[in-house]
Amino acid sequence: MAQAAHVAHAIDVDAIERFSLKLFIAEGRAVRPREIIDIFHEWIRERAVPGLLIDVADYGHLPESPNVLLVAHEANYIFDCHRRAGFAYTIKRKTPGSFADRIADAASTLFFAARRLQQDTADDPDGAIPFQVDRIELVVNDQLHAPKTAGVERALQGAVEQAARLIFGETRVESAPLADGGRTGVTLRIPNAPALETLV
Repeated sequence: MAQAAHVAHAIDVDAIERFSLKLFIAEGRAVRPREIIDIFHEWIRERAVPGLLIDVADYGHLPESPNVLLVAHEANYIFDCHRRAGFAYTIKRKTPGSFADRIADAASTLFFAARRLQQDTADDPDGAIPFQVDRIELVVNDQLHAPKTAGVERALQGAVEQAARLIFGETRVESAPLADGGRTGVTLRIPNAPALETLV
């Protein structure tokens, strides 16, 4: 029985299916949802970012929802202004590989899309959207495989730090459980993060 109980509480982060990575925007740059909606529609027409792009949804009228959602088959691109303004890539389906590998792959897609957003807003009167790469937020939306426990958060930190080495090499990184008590995830800080354009 003791062995069965141990197995029941084992943590397998590689089984996690749904998670999100978010980059934040430097303070002082206001972003209009209409601006993002138009860009997302253009992305669908041009197939500008990875994924089978399907539709754009505007949730700006709902206070606890993301402002603008670009729906794709395997993931969503989300522009969010409700907590702290940022841009997220949300995986909806499990793909092959370890969790660290999948985090690194998702980060690569997020960086590519964020760089494209910068390019598409370069002529805006307020300037290109300034993304900060020194802080990345991982949120896991998989209660079955990653309930909010201290053990799960430690396992997530290990996976995130492993992914960070795949992304940034030997650059120093720091990780901590999300300060938001209601969500399961990790904040990754990269004090000497390179510029976004060098990661694409």
